[in-house]
Amino acid sequence: MKAVKKLTIAGGKYMYNGETRTRWVTVGTMFLKDNGTYTILLNAGINLAAYSSKDPGHEGEVWANLFDIDKDKKKSSKPDQEDSTSEDIPF
Repeated sequence: MKAVKKLTIAGGKYMYNGETRTRWVTVGTMFLKDNGTYTILLNAGINLAAYSSKDPGHEGEVWANLFDIDKDKKKSSKPDQEDSTSEDIPF
């Protein structure tokens, strides 16, 4: 099996630099099985009822989103730097 998507729900809102953003909570992972079908593994430690909608007509519903898995998320956004040598040390 290969992990292909992360299953997320909106866990609230927060402000960042004056902009309202959504706090996403990962609640599971979608996998592609060898036979071509999909399966979802849910994190049993998350109480989905705590994230249910309060909107009229949608009370008690929990909507999930599928996002790509960020395999390169930990990569630095800084441009590559040349390796320093002992000649670069100022003493």
